[in-house]
Amino acid sequence: MPRAIRSEYATGVFHVMGRCVPELRIFELDAAKQRFLRDLALSIRKFAAELYAYCVMTNHYHLLIGTEAVPIGRIMQTPTSHIAQRWNWEHERKGPVWDDRFKSPPIETESYFLNAARYIEYNPVAAGIVAFPEEYPWSSCRTYLSGIDDNLITATKLLAAAGTGYGSWLSSESGSWPHEGEPEWFGDPAQAPTAEQKLERLFAFARKKAQELGSTLESVLSRSKLPVDRTARRAVVERAAASGYSGADIARILGRSEATISEMLALGRKNPKVGV
Repeated sequence: MPRAIRSEYATGVFHVMGRCVPELRIFELDAAKQRFLRDLALSIRKFAAELYAYCVMTNHYHLLIGTEAVPIGRIMQTPTSHIAQRWNWEHERKGPVWDDRFKSPPIETESYFLNAARYIEYNPVAAGIVAFPEEYPWSSCRTYLSGIDDNLITATKLLAAAGTGYGSWLSSESGSWPHEGEPEWFGDPAQAPTAEQKLERLFAFARKKAQELGSTLESVLSRSKLPVDRTARRAVVERAAASGYSGADIARILGRSEATISEMLALGRKNPKVGV
């Protein structure tokens, strides 16, 4: 059966999503991500389009693109075909690389735009790859936070929409599926993190929480009984537990026993003002 013709818009902003067939991980190597982003940048400039946010995972990608000159399909043609041809050539294979055509729901309001951008930036967090969006190197998040032009994104639209500043806006809540009324689109599940990776993420979480509360990671991990450290320590325990970390993982990072961690959580539930 022939494919239905893709609905195109003369102008607009689109949340573009594409994923490879389930058995492939075409973006697993950093070089593949770089090539895809390089081709995307060339296509964006060629067709006078704008890229507002992006995230490239091992087997799928998310982009937030604005175009006033050409249909979104023309912009994506070269980046998607080049990466597919390269993969097949490198692996001496034939056949489709992409799992059907990319999706490109239009973004029609500013709140819709902000929600889609946050969803894209939080994709690596949702996949369990990093604890915070800025830790993932293959998204637009680091560029926004650093303020350094990467010759890829057009930052002014999202910065203006965020209002209070990108960092404050991004940390105000996690990303959620932005397309109400449509089933959520998923890339293939990421590989489960190793114990070492989970511990690294928990350390990253502890460091950020300590900084937010005016302390340091070293002080929180010590036996300090300063109120700020007790508060930070409890916040780390509670947030880690709520994020699905085991008592053993939490005990390792704080240098406590699992029994002590259980007592901390119980104490916090009984009296939320008490530090640990």
